[in-house]
Amino acid sequence: MKKVIEWLKNSKGNILLLIILVVLVNLVFSKFFVRYDLTGPKSYTLSESSREAVKTIEQPLSLKVFFTKSLPSPYSDTYTYLKDLLSEYENAANSNFKVEWYDMDKEENKKIASNFGVNEVRIQQIEKEEASLKNAYMSLVVSYGDQSEVLYLSDSNETSGLEYKITTTISKVISSTDILAGLKGKVRITLYKTERLGDFNIANFDKIDSVVDQVYANVSKKFGNKVELVKVNPDSQQSVDLKKNYGIVSLNWKEKDGTINTGALGITVSNGDNVYPVALGIENAIFQYVVSGLDSLEDNINYSIQNLLSKTTVIGYVTGHGENDLNDSRTGSANFSALISDIYSFKEIKLAEEEIPVDIKCVVINGSKSEFTDAELYKIDQFVLKGGNLIVFNDSYQEIQQQSQNMYQRPQSQFIAVENGLSKLLDAYGLKIEKGWVMDDNCFKRNDQNYGEVKFYMVPQLRKEDLNQNNVITKNLGFVLFSSASAIDSSQARNNPNVDVTVLASTSSHSWVESQNISMNPLYYAPPSDKSIMGAKDISVLVEGKFKSAFEKNPSEEENTSGLTSDTHISESVQRGKVLLISTSTPTTPLLLTSISEPIVIFLRNAVDYMNGNEDFCSMRTKNLSLNALRSDISDGSKTFYKWFGQIGLAVLVAVAGLLVLLARNKHRNAIREKYNPDDPRFVQKKSDE
Repeated sequence: MKKVIEWLKNSKGNILLLIILVVLVNLVFSKFFVRYDLTGPKSYTLSESSREAVKTIEQPLSLKVFFTKSLPSPYSDTYTYLKDLLSEYENAANSNFKVEWYDMDKEENKKIASNFGVNEVRIQQIEKEEASLKNAYMSLVVSYGDQSEVLYLSDSNETSGLEYKITTTISKVISSTDILAGLKGKVRITLYKTERLGDFNIANFDKIDSVVDQVYANVSKKFGNKVELVKVNPDSQQSVDLKKNYGIVSLNWKEKDGTINTGALGITVSNGDNVYPVALGIENAIFQYVVSGLDSLEDNINYSIQNLLSKTTVIGYVTGHGENDLNDSRTGSANFSALISDIYSFKEIKLAEEEIPVDIKCVVINGSKSEFTDAELYKIDQFVLKGGNLIVFNDSYQEIQQQSQNMYQRPQSQFIAVENGLSKLLDAYGLKIEKGWVMDDNCFKRNDQNYGEVKFYMVPQLRKEDLNQNNVITKNLGFVLFSSASAIDSSQARNNPNVDVTVLASTSSHSWVESQNISMNPLYYAPPSDKSIMGAKDISVLVEGKFKSAFEKNPSEEENTSGLTSDTHISESVQRGKVLLISTSTPTTPLLLTSISEPIVIFLRNAVDYMNGNEDFCSMRTKNLSLNALRSDISDGSKTFYKWFGQIGLAVLVAVAGLLVLLARNKHRNAIREKYNPDDPRFVQKKSDE
């Protein structure tokens, strides 16, 4: 025993004791999972909304991962991030949540993937300095009951917003399952297509039936064969009615005998009395008409069915003043409606006829053209003062198109000032919209074969430094395009101690305002010679807090001669409200809202989430978002420098820093040895060798 104790006291014993200590510490901490997320946007930490979604599941829900291993970067990064993220879900979930990983090298797992409608995707890989395409599985299936939803992860930047997609998909599948279980009848997809339109050389018109048939097959399989497809060839009167009732695209033409006929093209999704139009139509592409919406038809039909069946948060949408039509996919806001339809739905409100429902917490006013009455404005005012949230997309000018009898001739247009009366409300809340359009030298550009590089000054490109990085709506966004926006003066709101003012978006310092000869023709404009009038302009402002009413009393209240009086007027906010002003409605129209991958989509989704109390969704959507682009005014030489510095320069700096540290340590060590132990034989021998 004494020998063992003596042995433990020497250096070899210390090593053994250290090993035993490490083993014991690992055994103790194996029962605990501790992890610290040091990333800025907390990319590896679940938000509270995600935790709530998976810890309250009442029936078994599984996430089946079909992902090919050993993929090249950046797809391997997606695999690693997905694995870490799903482990966070498992730690937060209850016993009904399960994650299953499938080895895609096995044939039986490929058959399982096929049964869920999962197919291989083609990705690009670079080997030996050669680019090639490779088939791979990169999908996630969320299964709950008899419902399933496939998420394809083949995007090279799929880690951005992945948590948001998983969480909302889980919620959507659970909601769809519950609703389909009690569904009466089938969901009907109706294709309205006037066959006569095929005689007018409309691009992609001959592809409509085949695309619709394939989309129907996929959608029917997804929703348990509870979907049916009907095709209708509408005549002139039916086409007019479809335009009036559902906003379906209609076109007119003159026959040889002089009669005017009308045709239609569109799709609706319906169940019972509930009917939702789907974004499909015909656009004028300068030289010919083109069928639009075929590429995203399946997604749009899925969104419409979800909107038809799911229990979603209802948002009020003011109508009756020329607002952007939620059923119009060509010039209206049908894309905006489809964009948010996974968890929200719009309810149109005619303020002239009805009150704002008490269960609605957010109201949108989008591109109003005609004037509001005081009675209508008062309803909005009292809604905000009761703690309601208001989003205003305001246009300062309205485009008026001249009619053309020739369907192939592009109509001319002019712009007139809009007087909708909303300034009475906005001024009371401390927000003033200035007349004119904001022009910015830092803007969208396009090369033209006749004019070279053309700058669209009326389409500012907002960079990261122009977007508020402290608010979740715009945080982590690298750039956003706006168009036809006006300047917002929020100085009065800043003087109100009861409200908080946040400028979400501003143009660059190379901006100015044009209030004469308003046009969308970029050749009409040029930067002013007087640089003193140029400066940054605010075009999106958020005001939160308690406001004063824009009215002294209810304008609809009549004098009461019976001697009884009522006092229902609210002069100051009883609860905190939010007012988000965006000085253009173009972000909600196809002019800017053309692709679900555009930054404006993230801006809109975040804005709607924030105004409906879902701030967590904003953070989830922008996790790992990589939109940090170089400024457009940087020279080509500077861009090349930044490129090579990012690829090689940092590594060289680290190596040089390491070498300097090594030399400094050796010098310090030698100085100590020479001072305190100059007779060290190793040191003396080394000096003699030198």
